Amino acid sequence: MSTLSFQPPVRPQLGLFCVAAGAIAIALGSSQASLAATITFDNVVTGATSFEFDGDGDGFNDVIFTTLDPAGFNTLGPGANQRFIGEPGLEGTSLLAQDLRVDFRSGAAEFLSFGFALNSDRESDASQVNFTVFDADDTVLARSSLLGRYSQTAAGQSSFPEGRLSVAFPRIATYAIFDFSSDFGRFIIDDLEGIFGSTEEIIAIPETEIPLPPPEPIPTEPIPTEPIPTEPIPTDADHRTRTHSHRAHWRTRTDPHRADRRTRTDPHRAHWRTRTDSHRTHRAHPLPHRSATAADGNSRIRFNWGIAAVSRARIGRLEA
Repeated sequence: MSTLSFQPPVRPQLGLFCVAAGAIAIALGSSQASLAATITFDNVVTGATSFEFDGDGDGFNDVIFTTLDPAGFNTLGPGANQRFIGEPGLEGTSLLAQDLRVDFRSGAAEFLSFGFALNSDRESDASQVNFTVFDADDTVLARSSLLGRYSQTAAGQSSFPEGRLSVAFPRIATYAIFDFSSDFGRFIIDDLEGIFGSTEEIIAIPETEIPLPPPEPIPTEPIPTEPIPTEPIPTDADHRTRTHSHRAHWRTRTDPHRADRRTRTDPHRAHWRTRTDSHRTHRAHPLPHRSATAADGNSRIRFNWGIAAVSRARIGRLEA
């Protein structure tokens, strides 16, 4: 099987902006520009059907992930030999029509990006993710699909097909839907990045409400007057009176009369948070099946990311 190499997608440039009607603005509660947040899913509880994230540390959960699977989420799956997944992540079933939903309680602006891996033993059209972003009126703001591909890792090739999907959108997003497809019915995501927070009020500003600076007054100067010169009237000539033109000269000063627009260069960049993840110690003889059990002791659904790797190894021996 051929090995494909992928470069991480270029994330749209972030910025603080305030433009005309229909565009987006981020009104900050403080002088510091907001930064994009990265969700690493380190605190996901196995068996829970929802996971909440506080994007700016103010005690208000800005992002909520939910699944319709009663067995809930897991945190482990493909192992350490992945490029876009650093366990723990958010792992779940890909057998539902809507595998995963994320709601942005304060809205999300500009872009969303996340890494994913699929429990498949091959690259095919059946191993992919479909991601759709909506606004508050259920209008589609962005839609993107990406096939899972084996990527280059330190060990050579990733254990499972994976990728990183990024979408950009022009208006405030309210929620998004994930739909995964894989051979063995499981997916995992990690490092979801975006601009979402309750400290920063994300609003739309109509054009008529954008304050304009007051116009600069046009200075005026006193009207200069010139005296009317007269000449002596000779006695032996006609009495002639020469009237000098008596005009008031207005000096109109051309003024640019423009409101200075100052472009403030702001380091409004998204900071990737690099998380050092300890490698998991693998057993020399991994069990063919692994059963995840919720905190209440109820048996949860059985899944096996290892079956894909085992089947791929057997195929390699047969081909040899």
